[in-house]
Amino acid sequence: MNDRRRYLYRKEAKGRSYLFFRYKGKLTPLPADENSAEFHRAYDAAMRAIKLAAATAAPLPTASPKTGAKFLPETLGAAIERYLESAAYDRLAPSSRAQYQHTLKQLRTRLGPGRLADLDPDAVDIYTDRLAKECGTSVADRHMRLISKIWQVCRKFPEFNLKGKFNPTLNTDTHYAVKQRHRPWPRAIQDKFMAGAPEHLRLAKLLLHFSAQRGGDCVRMKWTDYDGKGISVRPRKTHGEVDSLPNYHLCPKPLREALDSAPRIADTILVNAHGKPYANANVLSHAIKRELVRLGLAKEGERTFVMHGLRKTAASDVGSLGVGAAGVKSVGGWRTDDEANYYAQDADQRRINEMVVGQWDAELERQEAAERRATAVKTRRSAIRAVK
Repeated sequence: MNDRRRYLYRKEAKGRSYLFFRYKGKLTPLPADENSAEFHRAYDAAMRAIKLAAATAAPLPTASPKTGAKFLPETLGAAIERYLESAAYDRLAPSSRAQYQHTLKQLRTRLGPGRLADLDPDAVDIYTDRLAKECGTSVADRHMRLISKIWQVCRKFPEFNLKGKFNPTLNTDTHYAVKQRHRPWPRAIQDKFMAGAPEHLRLAKLLLHFSAQRGGDCVRMKWTDYDGKGISVRPRKTHGEVDSLPNYHLCPKPLREALDSAPRIADTILVNAHGKPYANANVLSHAIKRELVRLGLAKEGERTFVMHGLRKTAASDVGSLGVGAAGVKSVGGWRTDDEANYYAQDADQRRINEMVVGQWDAELERQEAAERRATAVKTRRSAIRAVK
């Protein structure tokens, strides 16, 4: 049945025809002309009311569906199975697949029986708004990204009836926002860390700082990625995929000198105090934080300097050179302009402020000099006595 006629109910009374929107026994009057703009607006409003009621009437379920439960072909549950079999899912890094499995299980439980074609921006916003309150903003945004990925994979399959429809996550609201940026390490903090930290953490600091890469990418870097001048980086994309081709970054002099003199204990450049590769970025992050606390440069339980701040330090350093957002992106590998623009604009603001304040100081000195000259002239004039 056509979606536009699914809930229609026509009734004849006293020789007149009446049209209603019927849902769960409730009749809502509609304009009698199904071809009129008024009818379409009233019908769409009634459909939005159904979606809102379905999304807010009862708490979201938390129990998993029975193992082996089959979903109808047009449902989101069936779409999830299509996504799991797709090349797009296979391209994800193993760690991302593991994380996505949990989110997909939640999606299957919460929205699995519903038709994928029924999702629109309003329905996605209602769902993610409630999810943000119950599970957190980052979880809500991850569900939204996965709905988008699932839709992109399934739009070509006729059973989902998506032909001519738009991705339901377009123009939807994101929920997670960075509350406070990680702080770059000031020069004094860097110097004290390099003076007091053990050798393996000093090398980690230099690699994190002068490669400008994320901790997860740094712990995976191997000696074979370094050619004496630069280093090949295979960054993990923000949403889980690994770049097929590495990015090549020339190393600044402090990093080149450190790499050239460092012992090659393992395949990876960075190793822990026992000479073993770090299991992941979190392990390295905790090791750096403990060292900062030991050196009195940070405090437990307080937001101070952390490992990721070294990536921000690199962005701040490069931004201060006046190379703009493109220059900042070239060293850090940022894909969007948001982060790069922040540091480029911050550097521009400081540079313009320095220029303006310099001119301001010069103008103040000029005014003071003019006042001194005027005072001197007045003093000389007052000293002149008329000769009688």
